[in-house]
Amino acid sequence: LEALRRTNPWAKLVYVSSFFANGDPPYLPVTEQTPCYPKGLYGASKLFCENMCNSYIKTFDMDIRIARITNVYGPGNEKASMRTSAFNWMLKQIANDNAVSLYDGGRVKRDYIFITDVVAALELLGKKGLKGETYFISSGKGVSFKDMMHIAKKAAHRGRTRAVDTPDFHSRVGIQDFWASHAKLSELGWQPRISIEDGIGYTIQYYQKQQLKNG
Repeated sequence: LEALRRTNPWAKLVYVSSFFANGDPPYLPVTEQTPCYPKGLYGASKLFCENMCNSYIKTFDMDIRIARITNVYGPGNEKASMRTSAFNWMLKQIANDNAVSLYDGGRVKRDYIFITDVVAALELLGKKGLKGETYFISSGKGVSFKDMMHIAKKAAHRGRTRAVDTPDFHSRVGIQDFWASHAKLSELGWQPRISIEDGIGYTIQYYQKQQLKNG
């Protein structure tokens, strides 16, 4: 922010934040007006950065808007892991016919949004997003891990899941059911285009092709 202020204070900045800034929501669907109570360090750091952006807007009149994104997934993420991109990692395991462990029987619902829809939303916010405003980039729907894995196994014609106890750390910092309204972003002309079934299918195909390529 300071470098931008010094070198190009007229630039438009879209800060990419996360639904982790919200923590466990008091109601669903979440909106941009829902209070934020982050549970872990990652969510707290995202909310801190949002606050810094808002401070630079008020202090220096910089042109910044905030994109708060839900669970992003899709092809191209070769570095997916349980810590950095859990759902993509799960899809990769299904594509490779490895077992996926589900906490709490996979009952928790999350809001999954395909990568191309996210890119389109970010481009739109750069052009039409309003200074000082926060926008959710989301599908607007909650889908359980269990149902997601069912769709993935059907797309891959393989894959296994198993129920495991929830680790203590995840119990303390993991977010429970979460989905968010994208009504505010839709007012700018955006809608998610990729269904969850198609998005999972594209991602499974990607990992299966990578598996064949790598032998």
